[in-house]
Parts: sequence; structure tokens; C-alpha cells
Amino acid sequence: MVTNAREEKDMREMAAEELLEAVEEEKRLQHELFRSMLPKDEADERDCILEVRAGKPDLALAHT
Repeated sequence: MVTNAREEKDMREMAAEELLEAVEEEKRLQHELFRSMLPKDEADERDCILEVRAGKPDLALAHT
């Protein structure tokens, strides 16, 4: 009887580990699927520079 309880505990632990691995794999595959559905853009591979300035949005628009 003790052996069955120990085996059951081992099986539960093994199943929990496999479940975590399966969930991680599912997330990875969902991300990969999502990225594959996005249209390809020529600029995807190029670098860019983003300039962030502090200030009120209404003042920033008034100077352009």
C-alpha cells in the first residue's frame, strides 16, 4: 500500500512537470503562429532611432 502511494505521488509530480512543459510549449507555439500571421514589412530588419522628448503634448504639437 505504501508503494502505491509513493508511485502515485511520483506519477502526480511527473504529470505536473509535463503539464508545465506543455504549457510553455503552447505559449511558444502561439507566439510563433502569431508572428507568422503578421505581414512581412521591408523595414522589419532595419534599425531605427526613436527620440523621446519630455513636455506637454499640446505644447509639442504647437511647435510642429
